[in-house]
Amino acid sequence: MQNSGWEQDGVAGYRGILRALRADVAADRIESIYGRISSAVLSDLLEQADALINDGEFSLPAAVLAGAALEEHIRSLCVKSGIPVELNGKPLKASVMNDELKKAAVYDEAQRKFVVAWQATRNDAAHAKAEFKNQTPAAIKLMIAGIRDFIGRHPL
Repeated sequence: MQNSGWEQDGVAGYRGILRALRADVAADRIESIYGRISSAVLSDLLEQADALINDGEFSLPAAVLAGAALEEHIRSLCVKSGIPVELNGKPLKASVMNDELKKAAVYDEAQRKFVVAWQATRNDAAHAKAEFKNQTPAAIKLMIAGIRDFIGRHPL
């Protein structure tokens, strides 16, 4: 049985897609696309955090959203750097990944300490700890700005 013209065109189209995909992989454009998508998603989370803090001073959910963006970026930096993000099938804690990124010289000790502070603020907010009540909306705005800067300086 012969293939119809449509089937032949379809196969040719798929070949073209596969050739383009192979060229993108060879030129490392796939990682670049992933980085752009990830950056857009994290930027959206940070914009939501900004809106929460600006529209009604919802510091707690703003800190949690910003911390989620930070944690996802830390995880993605580990993957990019060849650092494992799991141990025995369980995800590593963000603090461990932060330490590993510093050890791998992805960033320095000062940056690691900023990440530790942001992670602590996020955890206090996520668990509604009394310590979070000491955080002002201005401090959370600085946290969001710092995380945004961190993501920009350490792209995927």
